[in-house]
Amino acid sequence: MAFTKREIIKSLTKKGFRKERSGKHVFYRFFKNGIKTDIRVMFSHGSNQDIGRELESRLTRQCKISRKSFQGLVSCEVFSSDYIRLVEAKGY
Repeated sequence: MAFTKREIIKSLTKKGFRKERSGKHVFYRFFKNGIKTDIRVMFSHGSNQDIGRELESRLTRQCKISRKSFQGLVSCEVFSSDYIRLVEAKGY
C-alpha cells in the first residue's frame, strides 16, 4: 500500500503529532496527553509523491511500531488511543 507524504502528515497530525522545525529539517513530534515525547518523524522538503518501501520502513521505525500498525495508523484503522497503547507496550 503506497501513501503520499501529504497523507502521512495529515494522519499523523490527527493522531497527536505536531510540526517542529530544526534547522533545515521538518519533524513531527508525538505529544501524549499534551506532553512532548521522544517519538519524532523526520520529513524532507521533497515532493508529495508516493513514498517508497524504504522510506516507509524508516518512518515505521521512527514511529516505534510495526509496518502493519504504521499502515493502519496512516489509513486511520489505528486510532490515537491504539497508537498510545502500542508505544507504551514498547516502553515509550
